[in-house]
Amino acid sequence: MILILNELISKQILFGGKYMKTITYLLTAFLCLTSCTSKPKESKKENQSVLLTKEEQEQCIQTLSLYLEKDSVRIAESEEYAKLLEEELPETPGMENESNSMGNDDFYSNNIVHIDSIMLKGIELSKQNKPKELLLLLEKDLKNIHAHPGNLLENEIQLHSIISMLYSKFYAEKEAAIKSIALFEITRLHSLTLIALNAGVPYSYPTTLYGLSQLYKETGNYPVAIERGRELCNLMEQLHTEQKESKDYIYALMELTDIYKEAKMKAQQDSCNRILQASPTFKSIYEE
Repeated sequence: MILILNELISKQILFGGKYMKTITYLLTAFLCLTSCTSKPKESKKENQSVLLTKEEQEQCIQTLSLYLEKDSVRIAESEEYAKLLEEELPETPGMENESNSMGNDDFYSNNIVHIDSIMLKGIELSKQNKPKELLLLLEKDLKNIHAHPGNLLENEIQLHSIISMLYSKFYAEKEAAIKSIALFEITRLHSLTLIALNAGVPYSYPTTLYGLSQLYKETGNYPVAIERGRELCNLMEQLHTEQKESKDYIYALMELTDIYKEAKMKAQQDSCNRILQASPTFKSIYEE
């Protein structure tokens, strides 16, 4: 799985080069989490100093700064998305105990001012290299951040990626992965919302499904891993209707086959393998 993630990054499979920077954030987060969950658990010293690297500091500052850019169109879009998110994911970690209600007419205008101040504080904490305080700050207001007009899908991906990175610093490997799954399921919902609004399939949606299927597999949640893997296969077929079997579809099917293998579902694994063995595209992948 890790080898294929690296290949996705290098060959830009499942997405366009135009958005390579955002997708790299997403893939790197998945790569880090799946690498951690595949290793034996290492106990962390309670008094161990946890700091951000210089690169991580820059990523945090850059990502939080994105939320300070907004316009009237984004404000209208964020209201619709936030209402749907509240309806679909009422129990998402980090979203409880909010003082404001989205049913309040003044919520959105007040929230812009509030989250602007949160992002400025987060930038300062990043500069001061205080990752624990930064994580607590972002977790506390995660729902309000999602309702902010700066929460474009590409910005949300980068935000979730840095929060995921912070989880990996302060939580045991499997717990960090499970908490990160909750974040990227929100990104999946965001993508589905855009599709429902006829905005087209987001460039990051295939990669989101791919990463989620792997995280569910690595944490032992095979039923949902299979569900996300099937979603990805179906999506690849829809996006490549002009091709009987695109390379993207074959990559997705390879990963679904691996999930079936891990779940010890031999009949489904054998069925996928028969399709792959009969595929000229599958054979060409290994000849490259």
